[in-house]
Order: sequence, then structure tokens, then C-alpha cells
Amino acid sequence: MTIKTFSRMCVVILAGVAIALSSVAAPKKKDKKPKEEESSGGSGLAAEGMDELFNQGKKFYEKGNYKEAKKAFERLLQLSPQDDYAPGARFGVGMCELRTGNYEHAKDNFEELVAIKELNVKLRENAHMRLGEVAISQNKFDEALLIFRKVFDEYRNGGERGAEAKYGQAYAFFKLKNYNKALEIIEDLKKQYPEHEIMPTLEYF
Repeated sequence: MTIKTFSRMCVVILAGVAIALSSVAAPKKKDKKPKEEESSGGSGLAAEGMDELFNQGKKFYEKGNYKEAKKAFERLLQLSPQDDYAPGARFGVGMCELRTGNYEHAKDNFEELVAIKELNVKLRENAHMRLGEVAISQNKFDEALLIFRKVFDEYRNGGERGAEAKYGQAYAFFKLKNYNKALEIIEDLKKQYPEHEIMPTLEYF
């Protein structure tokens, strides 16, 4: 396998394992509050309004309309920053910034989520992974390598994103021209995650 082939496959796999916004589960709905507590004239919209606004942002994002998606998520955060949907909305803003090349703004949003220790583990892990993607996009490969290593170690061998975290390390090593280490990790990936969806692509190696 040539270095050119490896580079091309790395780009394909990295794009394939990027987490779509649709993977962010909406929070569980709490028991319905009395009418007077649900009024939008107080601290925020009714739960139904938050649900609608969050889903509106997701739909815009899935259609590639990042401008409108960001508006919806930011509106939710403005109206009710403490709502159950707020962390997902913050992640949505970060993803919109990432996809439109506003990397520093994306980083700020993801770092804010990672700093919340009591945050849903899946969402926090996803935000941490996106920090690695931001670093890759900024050609900060040493930083990306540290992030992906931390993700793999902190979330019990990568949690649900173990394979992606390992692959992120391989890609970072490749960009740092440490090709042997990159290939070593690819081989380890094949053994450790034989059923993962990226395995058919790794068969090229």
C-alpha cells in the first residue's frame, strides 16, 4: 500500500466516522409542570417549545442549512439556557460552527460541554471527539493526537467512540509523518474492533 493510498483512505474514513448531529438524543421529558410554570414569559419556553425548537435545528442541520440550524439552537439557548435541551443545542451550535469553518467558535462550544463533568456521558464524549476534529481541521496534529488519546483513555477505552478515537490517532500520526505508528494502530483497530462499521474500509490496508 502506498502512502498516497493511505492518505486517501484516511480522509475517507475520517469523514465517514464524523458523528452526525442526529446521533444526539433529545433529553428525556420530565413530568409535565403546571401551566403557570410552563409560561414562556418566565425563564424560558414550555417544554414543548424547547422540543420543537431543538428538532427544528436538527432538521436544518441534516439538510446542510447550518446558518438556520445555528439560529434555532442559539435561540433555544437564549430563551432557556438551563433547559434539558440546552447541552444538545450547545453541541448543535458547535457542529454548525465546525461545518462552516469557524473552528475557534466550534472549539469554544465543545470545550464548554467537556468541562461539564455531570453531563450525559455520550454527549460529553461526542463533544470531546469533535475537539479532535477541530484540531485536525486546523492542522494541529500534535494537539489532535493528545485529544484522541485522552478520549480513548477517559471513556473506558473510547466508550462508544473507541474505534473513531483510535483511528483519529492513526490519522494524526500519519499527518506527522510517523507512518509506521499509523499503520500499527490501523492493525490494532482491525483486531480490537472487528465488527465496527469502518472495518470494510480498513481491509484496504
